[in-house]
Amino acid sequence: MPAYARIRQQGGVDAAKLFGDRIFTLLFATQVVLLALALAFTPGVIWLLAPGFRADPQRFALAVELTRITFPYLLLMTLVTLFSGILNALERFAAAAAAPILLNLTMMAALLLAVFLPDAGPCGCLGARAGGGRPRSAARRR
Repeated sequence: MPAYARIRQQGGVDAAKLFGDRIFTLLFATQVVLLALALAFTPGVIWLLAPGFRADPQRFALAVELTRITFPYLLLMTLVTLFSGILNALERFAAAAAAPILLNLTMMAALLLAVFLPDAGPCGCLGARAGGGRPRSAARRR
C-alpha cells in the first residue's frame, strides 16, 4: 500500500483509483485461477498434506469436502486485505479493524445454526467463508 499512497500523493485521486483497480483485477484473476486449481486438485492436496487420512476414507472425504467449502475464503481475504490497505492509506481505519470482528460474528452465527443440522463442520466452514467477504462493501466507497 505504500505504492498506492505514493501514487495518490504524486498523481492524484484518479491515478490512485486506476492503480487500485488494476491491482484488484490482477489479484482477483490470479486468485480465481489458484482457487480453480485448488478445488480441482483438493484430493491430491489432502493426500499430500494429511497422509494419515489416506487410511480412513470417511475422514479423507470429509477433509476434501470441508477444504472445498473453506478454500474460497482465501480469495475473499486477499481482496479484503487489498481494500483494507487502500482504506488505511486513506486514513480510514475502522472497516479494516472491524474485519476480524465481523468474521467472528459470522462464524458464531453459522455455528448457532448448526444446532439444526447433523454436522457442525460445514456450518463452521461456511461461516468462515461468508465472514471472509464482509468488509468488501465498506471498502468499495473509496
